[in-house]
Amino acid sequence: MPPQSLHHRRTHNLLLITRLLSLRDGVSPFTLLLDSLSQSARPLLREYIRRQQSGTRIIFISFETVVAPEGVSVFIRARGKELVSLQREIGGAVGGSGSNRLSPQPSQ
Repeated sequence: MPPQSLHHRRTHNLLLITRLLSLRDGVSPFTLLLDSLSQSARPLLREYIRRQQSGTRIIFISFETVVAPEGVSVFIRARGKELVSLQREIGGAVGGSGSNRLSPQPSQ
């Protein structure tokens, strides 16, 4: 890839991330971050957590992560759970139930 094209792509990606992080109103409250071995979502996740407004809760639904990232309000382990059970747990977390707060329960 020519250097100019690479520079353009990096600039575009930076602008896109900045725009996503600065959106406040009229945006879906759910953001899906996918990562791979070649590109981690950890830096973007840290930036989301850093920029959260006071009173904003971050619900982290994990299929692989074992330890809750710092700054996360609710950590839900989703691996191996039935869809209905997971839906109920997420609904409880979104509804404000504090019972899921960083629960150390093993995956079922």
